[in-house]
Amino acid sequence: MTGSQSVNSNRVLQTYLVSNDGTISFPVLGTLKVGGLSKAECEKLIHDRIICYLNGKEDPVVTVRMANYKISVLGEVARPGIVHREQ
Repeated sequence: MTGSQSVNSNRVLQTYLVSNDGTISFPVLGTLKVGGLSKAECEKLIHDRIICYLNGKEDPVVTVRMANYKISVLGEVARPGIVHREQ
């Protein structure tokens, strides 16, 4: 019997909002302090925390991306509006 199989690798990217205290609420892992970490440090933190749940069967690939750098300034300030922070 001959044939072919197709593997659909559509990934759904999950986003997490970093709270004012620099934490994210991550399923299974709980609250993680990511404020002040570099992108690489954040990836390593999540990787190291989640690997124990895989029982050595897989090495997880963790990719952290910044969703945006917009900060809204509201209230009685000199220049209200959206501030675009440089990456």
